[in-house]
Amino acid sequence: FVALLNREVLEVMRSALSVIIVASCSPGVTSFDDDVCWNSGSWENCYPRDTLGPNKSVGCGPTRVDDKNSGACGKWASKTYFSLPKLEGRSTFHSDTTFLLAQLIGFHADAAYWMTAYTEGVDKGEFRPLHRNGTVSAEIMHPADLSGFNRFHICAGASEFHYVVRSSPPNGVDSTLSPPLAKRLGEASYADGDAQILHTRQWAFDHGSTPLCVNGLTAPDEATASTAEFASLQGVDPKYYSGKKCYCGGDFEVHHFGARCVSQAIKWRPSFLGFFKWNLITRNGDQPITFKHTPDSNKGFNPTDLAKYYARGKKCKPEELESLVWESDLSDHLSVGKTTGRFRGGPVPAELARFGIYLHQLQDAYSHRTCYDNSYMTGPDKDGNFHIGYNTSKGYCDTPAHVLHHYWELGFPMHWPTTPAALLGTMLELRRFADSLASSHPEWFDETVHISKADILSALSFSLANPDWATSEFSPAYPKALTLLYVVLEALTNESGIGRIRGLEVAADKLGLVKWE
Repeated sequence: FVALLNREVLEVMRSALSVIIVASCSPGVTSFDDDVCWNSGSWENCYPRDTLGPNKSVGCGPTRVDDKNSGACGKWASKTYFSLPKLEGRSTFHSDTTFLLAQLIGFHADAAYWMTAYTEGVDKGEFRPLHRNGTVSAEIMHPADLSGFNRFHICAGASEFHYVVRSSPPNGVDSTLSPPLAKRLGEASYADGDAQILHTRQWAFDHGSTPLCVNGLTAPDEATASTAEFASLQGVDPKYYSGKKCYCGGDFEVHHFGARCVSQAIKWRPSFLGFFKWNLITRNGDQPITFKHTPDSNKGFNPTDLAKYYARGKKCKPEELESLVWESDLSDHLSVGKTTGRFRGGPVPAELARFGIYLHQLQDAYSHRTCYDNSYMTGPDKDGNFHIGYNTSKGYCDTPAHVLHHYWELGFPMHWPTTPAALLGTMLELRRFADSLASSHPEWFDETVHISKADILSALSFSLANPDWATSEFSPAYPKALTLLYVVLEALTNESGIGRIRGLEVAADKLGLVKWE
């Protein structure tokens, strides 16, 4: 152990110690994707409202701070990241809102619920939905374990599923907002820069007939492939996303499990965590759904974990290679006897779970759009390693940007355009998915509810021409899809946690839909 205490390790341990001291002043760290938390008998905002405005009013809202997130608001955001109490909660976007949107598209409530449960479950690892009164829901409502996607498993390759990057450098034309990410995914190829999300999308839409690989990276189908051709600032050759098997290159920590494999060949710095300057080398290979559980399997970020990672010589935790359930085993993972969740008396269909998992990544790309639009991967280098280049300029991937951008998404008027754009993107992909299933599973749909693809594309075109539509006064002349979304947006702008929950319940009643509760 002493031999490992080189300059880099000592720097990390000093950094970790400083955060442990900060964190010890509060109950812990919570997930920033959660906006409603159960606390002392009631639903509250997970994010505390800042008091940096006049007379301690909110001073860091979406119209009151520059996009570089500097000064007092940036300091408040960084401090908040490591000082929130650890509470049970959920994202009303990943859960309540997605549930309503799926029903608006025409899914029956039970099918909509299971897609939504697996969308929210990606954040939690083990998602146990709470009722309005804070009690845990019945076991038949519990999705299967998804610890392999939990964003706090940094070394296991799960973090990059949430903090997605492009596969080619920003081109100055495409962004998440324009042309809309979800719209272009339906027409994209692996050469267009959104390869990682497109890889997950193909896995979901093809019902698991293609692999799901960490970071979307596959082994090229060619017998021989150059390892240095795309190691410059050209991004990643599309052939590394279109193969039939997952990429398992490099020569560090290579493990084979029959036809499956993992190695550690992804080099990056987690700039979104702040305080630290870590140089990581993390997993690639086949994506596990879950692995061996420990008491810490699905807890929040613990800075000592990375200090221990360095002390292990940058090797991942041994338990993250034990009791593995691979993505190709998803149907069995959902089967009776393996999990308690039930759909119409039987197992939850894997198609719904896969799409929920994909939808989470798409929604996260919208949520982290300033980072996604300005960060990209390169490689492989001469040693077979890929490199994730998170943009280090202020306002893109840094801690203040990460926190403030989540803060602005819900509970404020929609001046920050992420949420309206993500609503439309979610609707479009739900519509496409519904269309792909209509002939094989008509029993999953309510024929009386129908928003067409044309309705959503019309709304997208209108939103691009009228970027302030979500904060403008509603007009009956607006496209049909926006007319419905206004009802949802009204609820999401409510400044209190319980207010958003109640508002979404009112929205469900107005639209004739089943409430999340």
